[in-house]
Amino acid sequence: MTPFSNHGTIRQEDIVACNVARSAITRLLALEARCTAILVTNLISKTQPRTLTIADLWIQINNDPSLISIVSRTDAHVDAYMQFAGWVKGARSRVAYAQTSRLVTALGQQIYAHRFRNSDRLTRLHLLSNLST
Repeated sequence: MTPFSNHGTIRQEDIVACNVARSAITRLLALEARCTAILVTNLISKTQPRTLTIADLWIQINNDPSLISIVSRTDAHVDAYMQFAGWVKGARSRVAYAQTSRLVTALGQQIYAHRFRNSDRLTRLHLLSNLST
C-alpha cells in the first residue's frame, strides 16, 4: 500500500485535514444550534402580539446576520469536504425541527388566538354546551 492517494497527495495528510475539518464543522454546528436557540428564545420572550406565521418567524430568524455568518463559515468547510454535506444537512434539519417546535409551542396559540379571536369564544361556548348536556 502506497502512502499516496489516488489524487497524488499524501494519504496521512488528507486524513489529518479531514479530521480537522470535521472538528471545525462540529464546533460550528454547535454554535449554529446555540445561536438559533438564543434567537428563538429572544423572539419568544417579546410580549407583543404576533401577526406573523411560524414560517415567517423562522425566515426572520434565519436572516439574522450573526447566524448567516456562522452558517457561511460552516458551508465553507463543507464545500471543501463534500462527504460531510449529508451530516450537516441532517444536523440543521434537527435544529430546525426542535426550534420550530419551540416556536409553535410558545407562540402557536398566541398567533392563532390573535388571528381568529372569535374562534376562542366559539370554542368556549361549544365546550360549555357539551358540559350541560
